[in-house]
Amino acid sequence: SQFPPQCGRNVTFYPIRTAQMNREDIEANNNCAQLARKTGAKYKILHLGERLTLNELEKRFHDPDVCEIVRAIESADLLICGITPLKKSQMLKDMSVRAQDTLMQANPCCELLGSFIKSDGKQVNNPPLYNISVDQIALVPTFMLIGAGKEYVEGILALSMRFKNMHLITDEATANDLLELKGR
Repeated sequence: SQFPPQCGRNVTFYPIRTAQMNREDIEANNNCAQLARKTGAKYKILHLGERLTLNELEKRFHDPDVCEIVRAIESADLLICGITPLKKSQMLKDMSVRAQDTLMQANPCCELLGSFIKSDGKQVNNPPLYNISVDQIALVPTFMLIGAGKEYVEGILALSMRFKNMHLITDEATANDLLELKGR
């Protein structure tokens, strides 16, 4: 697609997923960088490092460059992110068995930006690292959620109950599944 020259002149893209997974999400980084180039926008990456301990990650969040990016994300006008079905959550897989058992007692259905979400749309945990809370996402003027496939339906429904500012990007089959469940 062609974008008008410099249409992103006052825009900065941040691939925030990078900060949540403790490893670089190549796809999110590349998509943000490519969109920034095409629109004339700025692009800043928040990569905290790979395979860091929780203590090392916590220290990185006090770095001035990281604080600047976190503040910018908190004041965003638009947030675009994907939902992760519980079975695909790398964050869940990286937890100890004890932490997984404790989390599963709360009955989460999906992960959104490092937070686990119940089927009523409520956040069920407070991860030890900084992340954008469900309450903060609700304050962003426009929230675009990306998710497609049967395993995403429960999480999409949960988030649609929680967010009035949500716009869904999905495929036809998932949309039909959502409409069928809503019709019940």
